[in-house]
Amino acid sequence: SEVVDRVDIILSGTGWVSDIEKLGIFEAQKRGKICVAYFDHWTNYDQRLSWCEGKLKPDAIWVADAEAKMIAEECYSDIPVFQVPNFYIAQEVRDIKPIKASNKIALYLCEPIFRYGYSDADITLEPIHFALNQINNGHLGSISECILRPHPSQTVNELVPALEQIVDFKVEISLGVSLKKDICKSSVVIGYHSFGLVVAHAAGRAVFCSAPTGWPKSQVRLPELRYLREFL
Repeated sequence: SEVVDRVDIILSGTGWVSDIEKLGIFEAQKRGKICVAYFDHWTNYDQRLSWCEGKLKPDAIWVADAEAKMIAEECYSDIPVFQVPNFYIAQEVRDIKPIKASNKIALYLCEPIFRYGYSDADITLEPIHFALNQINNGHLGSISECILRPHPSQTVNELVPALEQIVDFKVEISLGVSLKKDICKSSVVIGYHSFGLVVAHAAGRAVFCSAPTGWPKSQVRLPELRYLREFL
């Protein structure tokens, strides 16, 4: 409340499982402050502005691509939606150099997968195991190493079972390295719902979804995203 009192305009992110952004929008509206909500993905748009059994109504919604704009306009027809540049991707890609043809390193972008509202460690590992098997079967060419990059909410211990999988290439966990540095080292980037796939694609890397057979498709709206299960 004190912070909102000091400013004229609020630009807020929109987490659908957290309340801090929603509280900021609510406090801004209560004080008649100009408020803009930023949608940084393509999912859970309805929940992003749900608050206390009602709906928040910022003055505008910002999105960073045409697909997100279309979804937001369908979900919130009474709120102006504007597409703005994605400065995050531009900043990340600026420092990522083109990959050499001889590079044989794959990067896996890990993320927790939820069941019944809670992160499920066993379910989370299934797409990783599936990806490692597909790599081992030669579907991505000759891969010498796969780097597992933990999600910020994950611990290294959660990924240890993946290191125990028997494959013909090296598997290691990325520690203390930025996303762009991991992408710099890799020619192929794999994940499920990770937004990092969008960054990797913008940097010219081949991107693949690790959803096993029968699993829902990725929430990432990227036409160039291929599915490893296509190689079965």
